[in-house]
Amino acid sequence: MPAKVLIVDDNIDYAEGVRQNLALYGIQAFAAGTGKDAIAIAEAQCPRIVFIDICLGTENGIELLQKLKSRLDSGIFIMITGYGTIDSAIESLKLGAIDYLQKPITFEKILQIISEYSERNSRNRDNHLFIQTAKSRAMEQIVQKTGKLAKTTLPVLILGENGTGKEVVADYIVSLSQTKDQPFIKVNSSAFSETLLDNELFGHEKGAYTGATVSFKGVFEQADGGTLFLDEIGDMPLSIQAKILRALQNNEIRRLGSEKTTTIHTRFIAATNKDIQAMIDAGAFRKDLYYRLNTAMIQLPPLRERREDIEGIVQEILSGLGGSCDADTLTLDAEVLDLFMQYPWPGNIRELCNCLYYASAISTGTSITLDDLPGTMIQPRKPVADLTSLEASEHGTILKELEKAVFNISKAASALGISRSTLYQKIKKYGIVIEQ
Repeated sequence: MPAKVLIVDDNIDYAEGVRQNLALYGIQAFAAGTGKDAIAIAEAQCPRIVFIDICLGTENGIELLQKLKSRLDSGIFIMITGYGTIDSAIESLKLGAIDYLQKPITFEKILQIISEYSERNSRNRDNHLFIQTAKSRAMEQIVQKTGKLAKTTLPVLILGENGTGKEVVADYIVSLSQTKDQPFIKVNSSAFSETLLDNELFGHEKGAYTGATVSFKGVFEQADGGTLFLDEIGDMPLSIQAKILRALQNNEIRRLGSEKTTTIHTRFIAATNKDIQAMIDAGAFRKDLYYRLNTAMIQLPPLRERREDIEGIVQEILSGLGGSCDADTLTLDAEVLDLFMQYPWPGNIRELCNCLYYASAISTGTSITLDDLPGTMIQPRKPVADLTSLEASEHGTILKELEKAVFNISKAASALGISRSTLYQKIKKYGIVIEQ
């Protein structure tokens, strides 16, 4: 099931709001407004994923990061701030944070991060399971292609919708390469501003800017001899694209503030869910960089186009969930599997994972039934127009719990893990009719 989550923000109302919204998705989360409270929760609950606001009132979020890291050896830390600077980003990354996000941050982004790292945490076996269990012709061809590309040093571009497994394919390529024991660094370019991303990729020299008290190796240098995976390359500014192109063509980079270049031998893998050709036509993506990457390009099909893989993926997810709620013994009712085979899966494998995480958390038997599925899997009684996929999911979950509680607000709010007032606000937001 999804990993436990801790949100630390001196705006406790914000942290509590995130916690309540996560509860709608079956995610166990905790909110803390101070470092003291965060440490107490960490020691009692051992959360896997921790979001920390760098500006914690009179406290320092980076200092709290150090304290929590010593208590949560396997914790995943994401720093959040409304006052982003290169120095604070570098310091937190050096101290063990895996990501750095600037406010305002959408709830959908938080949910995406939790989903991604919960998936990694839940796979007790090989993280290539979605490739190795594939039965569809499309995926068989991709497995063959990745096997061949892994033996080369060509840069690779992986295309596909959100949740199709682009990072899993990158992992698979590296696992088969001759440099699998060398550094393998992953960066999500959409998580950084242009200035921060430039610094993260290419580094800087001491004195390159105010506050740059030490030299810093960018990830191109850190991954020298190994592989750099750059996710969401379609969100990257044109100026950074130009620097990446030079790095790929010349095998060298130049740190900010340096007059000399540094030779590197870094394997480059990029991924995006964007339509690159449309971006080129719109002048948002460099054509020469695309031509440099498209000789080794992998297009992942959405899950709805390879339904024969669904049953195998489900079995692997359930077997990988072992350790909670007897999830290792859970099976699917036949009618649930039939529904899975018909459902369009707009969120692809990630949505399928989240669906099973939720169902395994609330299931009271040894088999997942239709009643255990989240709201996105049921047909709403009235069409819901103009909602995002995230809103539609929340709407469905709320409606399902209201129906289970025979539209008793108190019971439904308790089941959802939110307050009555919050539930009333959401009922009003979605125009849900309360039946008497």
